[in-house]
Amino acid sequence: MIVVFLGPPAIGKGTQARRIARERGLSVISTGDKLREAVAQGTDVGQEAKKFIDQGQLVPDEVVVRIVTDSLRSINGNGVILDGFPRTLSQAESLETHLEKEAGLDGVLHFEAPTEMLIGRASGRRICRNCQEIYHLEFRPPRSEGVCDACGQETLYQRTDDQEEAVRRRLEGDQLTTQKLVDFYQERGLLARVAADRDVDSIAKDVSLWVEGLS
Repeated sequence: MIVVFLGPPAIGKGTQARRIARERGLSVISTGDKLREAVAQGTDVGQEAKKFIDQGQLVPDEVVVRIVTDSLRSINGNGVILDGFPRTLSQAESLETHLEKEAGLDGVLHFEAPTEMLIGRASGRRICRNCQEIYHLEFRPPRSEGVCDACGQETLYQRTDDQEEAVRRRLEGDQLTTQKLVDFYQERGLLARVAADRDVDSIAKDVSLWVEGLS
């Protein structure tokens, strides 16, 4: 099983991906995590990505696609959730071409919520540098300030792109691109939608039912 969790930044895709992955023995491929991992490990594609990052440029689609498809080849188990990929129509088309050799995508779940709510979610988000567990100061605070419940390390931090003005700019730029992806997957009969402006457990229930329906 290969599925895509699609939606704007801070909507909760990562939280839901990790949760359903634990429940069903799936793997999660997060573009950002895999990109940072490739750069840190100094792989060929990581070194290529680093050239653009060091110059303050966006990593080109073809490099991002290579990182994700390399990760897909190494996945064993019941399946994988692609979290935050594809981000552009070009990436979606490249993924489709790659997966034509395999079984293809099973489904795409689009998470939807009002913009102002997303800004509030992002500005309160904290992430563990050690294990990548995600928290929120209001909705899911850690038991001890700055300390990860999962690994016990004092490594929680706020990403610079989770600050309010940065989030607002990202959302404005993301809207048109996301709509193109929604149209792309809807035309292929792969798209489903989930309201993400609810509590985590309610969203998780709907996500679980959707994944179960694909099995």
